[in-house]
Parts: sequence; C-alpha cells; structure tokens
Amino acid sequence: MPVPILFVHYGDEWIRGSERVLLDLLANLERRQFSAVVWCNGREMSEAVRKLGFPVYRSRFDVLLTSIKPNYRVERWGRQIWQGIKVISENRVRLVHSNGGGPMQWMLPAARFCRVPILAHLHAPYLKRDRYAFGLRYANRLVGVSRHVLGGLEQDGVSKEKMMVIYNGIDTQGVDRLNNDPDLISLADSGKIILTFAGSLIYRKGVDLLLRSVQALSRDLPVYLIVAGEGPERPALERLASDLGITAHVRFLGFRPELGPIYRQTDIAVHPARSEAFGLVLAEAAAYGVPVVASRVGGIPEVVVEGETGLLCEPESVDSLTRMLLRLIKQPELRNSMRIRSREWALNNFTVDKMAARFHSLYEEMTRLRPPAQAGCMAAQQRSSACDTTRLL
Repeated sequence: MPVPILFVHYGDEWIRGSERVLLDLLANLERRQFSAVVWCNGREMSEAVRKLGFPVYRSRFDVLLTSIKPNYRVERWGRQIWQGIKVISENRVRLVHSNGGGPMQWMLPAARFCRVPILAHLHAPYLKRDRYAFGLRYANRLVGVSRHVLGGLEQDGVSKEKMMVIYNGIDTQGVDRLNNDPDLISLADSGKIILTFAGSLIYRKGVDLLLRSVQALSRDLPVYLIVAGEGPERPALERLASDLGITAHVRFLGFRPELGPIYRQTDIAVHPARSEAFGLVLAEAAAYGVPVVASRVGGIPEVVVEGETGLLCEPESVDSLTRMLLRLIKQPELRNSMRIRSREWALNNFTVDKMAARFHSLYEEMTRLRPPAQAGCMAAQQRSSACDTTRLL
C-alpha cells in the first residue's frame, strides 16, 4: 500500500514559485510508493492539484502573531488545528509536508497530536519573529531550497543534522519541447541583442533597475528587453520605460507559462533581484543554455556559477548591472562558452527528477520514524465535529 502524505500549502491566488515547485513534486511522485492528499487555501492551486488526480481540501487559512499578516484570531487558528487532525485521520496520513513555513503554525500541533512526523519545505528565509511564530525549529526535518534559506535557523541553534538543502527542479521535457510564441516571431534574426527578464513584477525583483540599465545600454547598442511576467508593479514599470524613453527597446509580454520560446531567442537572461531565495527562472535559463547576469543576493550564487554560467552584479546598483551586461555583450565568445557550461550545470543539478528523488528518499526515512496513533486521531475527530468546517471542502 502506498504511504499517504499530506501536503499543506498556504499562498496567494496564483501559480508561481512555491506553487509550481509543489505541483512538479506531485506530478513526479512515485505513486506505487506514496499517495498524496493536498490541503490549500487557493482556488487556482486546488484546481491544479485536481487536474493531477489528487484529492484536495480547500479552506481559508490564518496565521497568528507574524510579520506577514499579523492577527489575533485565536479561535479561527485553533479550528485549523482540529481541521488538520481531521484531515490526517480521515486519510490515515503518515507524514505531513508543509510547503512553506506558514502551515507549520497549525500543522505542527496537529501532527504532534497524531504522532505523525512533519517536514517544513522552506522557499524563503524568515525573520526571527516568524521562525519562532511558525515553530520551524520543532519540525522533524527542515528542507531549504538553498543554503541561504536555512541561514537564520542555523543562527537559532537548530542542529545541522535536522536541516538539508534540496534545490528546486525544472522540467527537462519542457526544455526539449519545440514551440513558438507568436509575439516573438518578429524578433527572429533581428540583429538585436535580446535580454530577458522572467518573473513576478514586484519591487523585490528589481525590474526598475534593469530598465535604467537598458536606457544606458541602448544609447550605443541595439539591445532589446523582453519582460515575461505579471504583477502589481507592471503599470509603474511601463510608465518608467516611457519616462526613460526606451519603449522602443522593451516589450512587456505578461505572464508566460512556457519560457522556452523566449529563452531560445535570448542572448542574456537578467535577474537584478533585491532578494531571492533560489531563482528557479535562472536554473531554467541555464537549462536552455542562456548565460545569466543576476544580483549577488540570497540563493542566487548557488544557482549561478560566476564566470562559468553567468556573471553576478552588486544588488541595487545600476552601474554594476550595466557593466556586467556590457561585458557579456562585448564578448560573444564568453557567452558561447557559458551556453555550453550552463546547460550541463542545470541538467546535473536542477532537474525535477533529482528533486523528486531526494524527497522520495527523505519520505522513506521520515515515515520510519514513528507510526501515527490513529485511535487518538479518530477520538479527536469526533470531539472536533462540533467545529465549523464548512470551508473545508
């Protein structure tokens, strides 16, 4: 019988980084060995899970006393614990996988009550206040998408034996799939130097810095920037491009689920983030053999091998970003050598297959820790039947 695992995800109403990683992990789950149940708060996420054929619960989530969305609704938070116990018992769950730190706050007590081990899969570093509010140090295992993500927990004195890094993976089948994007046909053989930014249009991604760099480069070079992404900053960024006089050098494409058609026409991928836990789009660019210029922040130096697969610039520095871009633009032989090394590096380190295999090994290890006390969970389920679970679908 496959071992049941409960995946709990708390996120925004979209499919981006952590959502995409979880969906890739579920799609590559070894179903003869493990079965999955998902509990999430987002409609888009729940629909994506259903399409993969897994049962899914959806309800509103609340967290207490954090810097993210501070609230004091203790009653509602307590109800989530009982709902977690109910989901564990109904599905005879043997392991809880918290996709992010937030769900740990109510799933940790639920898992402890049912004597089920819990792992926290961390996609971002957390402030000390949040690390303690979520109870991260009490997880049976802590998995970071980069060493950077686990740095604060090390400072808290969490044992290194409890922590491990599992890098996010990219779908290599998508890399080999040949397709076109009609919005990019006109760029083929245009003689332009194509720069690409892919990601959410939010302040921390630093797209405003990139636009200012394009302004400097476009005075003497035929550079053209593709912005593949959507987000609340898009109107402001489009206005900035107009104010800088570079609208003829920039195209905002909006969100693109497939980046292959873009990367196949890209000379340099650019990611001037102000902060970044990992940088999945950088691993994806590398898989397509695209050299990268990115900020030296967060987990990016773990994804980009400086001088071999790309160049790192100083964060918040338009001058540093422009110098690194100019270096690659002026040295086509360096770009060509990076193309070969980038693809090799990505396929050896950042594939969905490798990510899934490492999680499978971890699941095997953790489900041997202690069997769940199903009787206790069932009794708790009966006691919690009076709780309002109408939002638990």
